[in-house]
Amino acid sequence: LQRIRTLSRPKSLASGLPINAARACKGAFSGPNLGVNMALNIQLQPGDIQGDIIPQQDSPKSPDGSPSIRLGPAQSWYSPSGAFRLTMQASDGNVVLQVIDDAKLPPGQQRGESFAASSVPWMPMWATHTANGGATEADMQIDGNFVVYAGNKPIFSTQIPHSPSSLLRVQDDGNLVIYNAAGSPVFATGTNVTELQPPH
Repeated sequence: LQRIRTLSRPKSLASGLPINAARACKGAFSGPNLGVNMALNIQLQPGDIQGDIIPQQDSPKSPDGSPSIRLGPAQSWYSPSGAFRLTMQASDGNVVLQVIDDAKLPPGQQRGESFAASSVPWMPMWATHTANGGATEADMQIDGNFVVYAGNKPIFSTQIPHSPSSLLRVQDDGNLVIYNAAGSPVFATGTNVTELQPPH
């Protein structure tokens, strides 16, 4: 079971390479204004969600029996602007936080035309490192934990102490954060764009 320390900064990208913040964002993000001033008209697919992930008591159960919202293979959870997403890769089961390569957006997007997320490149910022581990789903559980399962076995967990009524948010600053019921962050990927060094 992999564990990421609460509010720690990740040490590697989805590829397993050391983070190079400038390289990760170079040409992929025009800066904070993309998230603030421009919403992307992405065509959501079945199972995709744009906005906060908030499990309820009547939500479907995760393998450990907790009411949860499920992220399945090839599904994504998007930030409000659509510039960032958390996706479970169908090819290997890795769960990856990504930023859109806005330099390669379809020309019509500037006029608000919709486009498929698969039609543009996405660049990795953080990952659960569950590639090729048999991952079948990732769940934001009502107990406050985000867990990746291979069947009934957890292979990644944020391991947050019991924190009911928490929510998961993919933010437009590039950070993925779990907030408790009081609105305080209890887990974050530390991938805020404002914390990254600009490209040279």
